[in-house]
Amino acid sequence: MPQHPDKTACHLFKSELQFHLYDLPILQRKYFQFLPVNFSVNRILNSLKSYFCTLLKVNMKSFVVTGIGTEVGKTVVSAVLCEALKADYWKPVQAGDLHALDSDFVKSLTSETNIFPANVLLNEAMSPHEAARLDGIELTEEYFDLPDFNKQTIIEGAGGLMVPLNDVGLCYIDLFQLWELPVYVVTKHYLGSINHTLLTLNALMIREIPIAGLIVNGKRNEASERIYRSHFSDLNITYIPEIADFSVESIREAANLWIEQQA
Repeated sequence: MPQHPDKTACHLFKSELQFHLYDLPILQRKYFQFLPVNFSVNRILNSLKSYFCTLLKVNMKSFVVTGIGTEVGKTVVSAVLCEALKADYWKPVQAGDLHALDSDFVKSLTSETNIFPANVLLNEAMSPHEAARLDGIELTEEYFDLPDFNKQTIIEGAGGLMVPLNDVGLCYIDLFQLWELPVYVVTKHYLGSINHTLLTLNALMIREIPIAGLIVNGKRNEASERIYRSHFSDLNITYIPEIADFSVESIREAANLWIEQQA
């Protein structure tokens, strides 16, 4: 007697779901050929999502994008991930450049991304703790309750993990720990990036914040990645190419390349 299709699908998905619970479109594309035509792919996927999410205690709907510092390409990577996963987007704090919000940038370059508005818009392009003080705002944890997401959502931080949000110790890493969401770390190859990357990964590990993976923005460096894997043997390292001209097409191409690396 042939194995029940649901059980077959479970067998095929199980090992990869442990690493890619956030990447259901990737899994659907990869394993669609194994599912009988008379079965609903979405029904099986939804069933498996619910089962393995409970089993592994991982939140599949949302994850965080942070960087090893400023200007490493978090917003570009967020746009690529939104396009790859058909996810929504939320950046809780925008400091400065209120005429050109990061959320507007992501929206303009993706095909199916809905935007959750920022909780806090600050006038000055500087560290949020000081920009908030100048605007007469004291940021606390109460400002950062997660919205009621109805689908997978990319949440973008600002700067790195230790960017302060107020003068009494609240930093982005505290929010990530509070949210209990997996984190993608964006890195870029430059002199000093190994140190910055390992510090970021270790800070997440110490706080027991799940690391979804490391995304290299731009040119890869084998010597650097060898060091990352020597410290984190199971680290999922992917990359997106440096994008010279931002467009829907260039973001889609980068998204497809990122998807291919998940196989």
